[in-house]
Amino acid sequence: MPFERFVDTMAPGALFVAGFWYLNRPFLSVYFPVAAGDLMDSGAFSAEARLIMFFLVAICCGTTVRHLSDVAIRLLVREEGSPKRASWRKRAARALFRIVSIVPLPDPRVDSVQRYLISPQRKWLFGEMVRDWAHSTPADASRPQEAVLIHQHLATRIRAIEGVDMRTVERAEKDMRYAASLLTASLLLIPVSLMAFGTSYLADRRILGVLRGESIAQGSDFLPEVVMAVCVLLVCMFLCYGLRRKVRDYFALIPTLALHCYDERRRRSE
Repeated sequence: MPFERFVDTMAPGALFVAGFWYLNRPFLSVYFPVAAGDLMDSGAFSAEARLIMFFLVAICCGTTVRHLSDVAIRLLVREEGSPKRASWRKRAARALFRIVSIVPLPDPRVDSVQRYLISPQRKWLFGEMVRDWAHSTPADASRPQEAVLIHQHLATRIRAIEGVDMRTVERAEKDMRYAASLLTASLLLIPVSLMAFGTSYLADRRILGVLRGESIAQGSDFLPEVVMAVCVLLVCMFLCYGLRRKVRDYFALIPTLALHCYDERRRRSE
């Protein structure tokens, strides 16, 4: 729905804009007072103008974050079906991402397919579906690369079947992408929180120079910046755990729905 799409875009953008503004407000209040809100509070802008400006900036940032949300999913999941070795850039990005994810998530496409191969009640039916719809065999599905291809075939097949209710899968996909957008916005705040140490120092030098006539600040207290950086990191770890669950639930729905559709079609043909 349009309103849900607006919220999914607005919330990550508002999170990033509010975090960027709060973490750098000392610097903004000295060098860019309008952006910090000082001149706004004095009546330079009306409340409606401030609200419109915030919405516009948040929507622009939210749209960018939504396009980057797939990166968070790829960094979280350990790809087991790719025959190529990841480049050093991807390996470095995944290593940095482990700060918030701690451990990688095993490829849910492989797990969702292979769990049916060890199910005593569903092993035979799932094997027949793999042969008919994915043109593979249960023996080949035990390999991660083949399991990924089977998952892709099943996802395409159920989307192509007319009359299949995809609302559950679509809802799970929206939840996954929304969680990825929130995590991406929080991850972007990590370099902003680190940048806040430098901007706070510059703000202290400017303020002391104006008030005391000194050119160099007599020390800066970075305790607020340290606390905020730790808080941002903890929020990222919490959101990463939520994204882990959403990704696992979404990819597990594909073979489950495909198996139900295959069983129903098989019963009708008998």
